[in-house]
Amino acid sequence: MRKLIATFLASIIGIAIYSQVEIGNALFDNFEYKSAIKYYALADSLPKEAEEKLAYSFLFIKDYHSAEKQFNILQNTDPENLEYSYLHALCVKNKGEFKKSVALFRAIRKLDSTNQLIPLQLSSLDSLLSWDSLEKEAVVKSIGSTNSSLADYSPKFYNEGILISTELKHDTLRKRKAIDFYSLYESMSSEEEKLKLKNEILESLDYGVSISPRSILVYVPINEKKLSLNDEIIFEEDAIGQPILVAESKNFNIGTFDSHLESGAFFYTRTPVIKRWQPNFQKHPLLYSATFDRSKHKLKKNRIVKLKRFSRNYGIGEPCLSSDGNTLYFTSDHPKGLGGSDVYKVKKNKKGKWGKPENLGETINTPMDELNPFLYNDNRLYFSSNGRNGYGGLDLFISEIVDDTLQKPINLKSPINSEADEFGISIHPINESFGMITSNRADGFGDDDVYIVHFTNLEPYVKGFVLAEDGSKQDHAIVRLLDSLNREIAQLETTSSGIYRFDLDKNTKYELKASIVGYAAEKTIETNGDWPGNERQDLNLIPAITIQGYVSDENGLKVPSAKMELFN
Repeated sequence: MRKLIATFLASIIGIAIYSQVEIGNALFDNFEYKSAIKYYALADSLPKEAEEKLAYSFLFIKDYHSAEKQFNILQNTDPENLEYSYLHALCVKNKGEFKKSVALFRAIRKLDSTNQLIPLQLSSLDSLLSWDSLEKEAVVKSIGSTNSSLADYSPKFYNEGILISTELKHDTLRKRKAIDFYSLYESMSSEEEKLKLKNEILESLDYGVSISPRSILVYVPINEKKLSLNDEIIFEEDAIGQPILVAESKNFNIGTFDSHLESGAFFYTRTPVIKRWQPNFQKHPLLYSATFDRSKHKLKKNRIVKLKRFSRNYGIGEPCLSSDGNTLYFTSDHPKGLGGSDVYKVKKNKKGKWGKPENLGETINTPMDELNPFLYNDNRLYFSSNGRNGYGGLDLFISEIVDDTLQKPINLKSPINSEADEFGISIHPINESFGMITSNRADGFGDDDVYIVHFTNLEPYVKGFVLAEDGSKQDHAIVRLLDSLNREIAQLETTSSGIYRFDLDKNTKYELKASIVGYAAEKTIETNGDWPGNERQDLNLIPAITIQGYVSDENGLKVPSAKMELFN
């Protein structure tokens, strides 16, 4: 997955003698684990180093059955190596054999009381054993061949589709240093054998030959009418379109991002494109803002995001914006955090400048990594963590925000979370049952893949846009929810997004009313068996005689749910 602290390491392999083991080692050292396994399997025997690399190859591609067998072999040959024992137990857990893995982790804990991951694993297993009997609350399905063999990540709903960051396997940039696999086949005795092995190796590569794949921004159109979100996710062949280039750069990667549709602002994680081999090269990601230059497929007005009294000597990235664009969530490995990567938030001041960031504290952050915050409806914070009870590496969590206070995070459970890493969630702005996540689970096309999520346990709600007479989204509209006796249940004022939303009860009749000065709209809805559920319910303003204001008591305080009578 895309780590927050970007350390770019690539091995320039120089091998004089051709062998299956040497090819396997070269491929492993360049993260080509599937291909490495293939060449290790062709060898008559493996030395200890290659045996270990084979075990890690299985682990990294999420083949836990094979990884368990291989780590068991290593453990038997080197019983004092507790790392082998730990990874063997981890593979047993990831296979779903929870009770067996509990016994294994307990045995390791007796030998190694310093490993802080073991208590977390045992605590997670207690949770998994209790969650195993719960009814599933979602279904998940890959978006299919839109995913590549590299990383496709950070989906965000945008207009009638999604924006995603994607890595390029075949880079068109000139003067970029390639990983040197040539020495693997240069020593072949004939040109024919040399060409055959060269083509065989290059065709097997998942990541291509660039030292570090370049990340670009693409748009994937989605025809929601051709998506069926029920107990099973079904989509027609052309429901999900082919990626369309939005922005790229020859100098930097466009990583995890967020955009604010109303203002056109775009915030993204930026790391440099490596054009030549630099041993031990390290560069922290930084947070930038920009706007789209659609005609040239690039970002313009690139500006580093300046945060008050927050050093740029550490990694900063993975932005997420509130609906009004005035609050920014992000992650950082700042040493004054709780450990690993933490989630922070920062607000704009009256001058439009970002203030001093605030660490979200122990409610959200742990001594390990918290990543990819996503704010929905301004009252739900989603994020990923590997420091809490969960299924695998990074799991997705939700924390409700009540009275501006974050609540205890809840694991989104299986099938959203798996024994792999899940992160980068996004939810449709209107249809709250429709989401996207990023995962590197075993059934994917490549490194990180994008998956559709359908949440099946939602309580009734109504949501849509308040639209002006010209069809534009109306801000500062008063929207009221009333019962069948015309009594007000709830009221809100739309922001620049024009969106309104209310929770509803089942089998109940309601009136929706929206107004601005001189315009009004109303709609009757009923949450019976014919209620369309997640469909958009717009309120279209038309000219009307309106009266608006507030009812106040003798102290000037606003009075909610006051009964009004209008006399001629």
